[in-house]
Amino acid sequence: MTSKNLTRIFTVLTVVLVVAAALPMTAGAQQKKNIDITPTVSYMWGGSFDTFEGEIDIKDGMQYGVILSREVAHEVNMELSWATMSSRATFVPYYIGTPTDLDGLDMKINIHYFQLGAVHEINKGKAKPFMGFSMGAVLFHPGESTYRGYSLEDTWRFAMSAVAGVKISLSEMVALRIQGRLFLPVYFSGGGLWVGTGGVSAGLSGGIPIVQGDVGAGLTFSL
Repeated sequence: MTSKNLTRIFTVLTVVLVVAAALPMTAGAQQKKNIDITPTVSYMWGGSFDTFEGEIDIKDGMQYGVILSREVAHEVNMELSWATMSSRATFVPYYIGTPTDLDGLDMKINIHYFQLGAVHEINKGKAKPFMGFSMGAVLFHPGESTYRGYSLEDTWRFAMSAVAGVKISLSEMVALRIQGRLFLPVYFSGGGLWVGTGGVSAGLSGGIPIVQGDVGAGLTFSL
């Protein structure tokens, strides 16, 4: 992925949050600072997905990211997040000795999650438990352009995530955020629309090829 594409992605995400921050707060919402920013670090399990010959295993590793949030209703925050992990993908065959082009696979892969969602934060004084759900996209970016003569390209997928944790106030402007997240990339394999005398119906098929997640912490700065 080129630096130009990354710039476009971050520009779009920033515009979304700025527009949200400019919206008036709903009645009953507490008056607080407009935007919170939270740099995060976490340990992420990479997960694995199936092929016909075996599993592609993504190694666990450290994940880094940032979360931008703004209160939009009482105890409800809108959050925009980006998280990235550099890892390696290896092949685990189902049957030992069966020849396949994937034998010996060991390549670098970068994973980027871009998510936008809502978090419910319960005000319990200094400790504020929270949980939320978000949607967006995930980018699987190979660390090489070719592998054994095959051309490698970026893969984008729709993705969902869930988060739960606690935010502990350290001062008026700084808090410690401890959290766990579950990431669910989704693929869509087909869809259809049917029209008949009995009415109209539609269907969409797909699945979740890999489940990933992380546990980590960050410092929240109120701006």
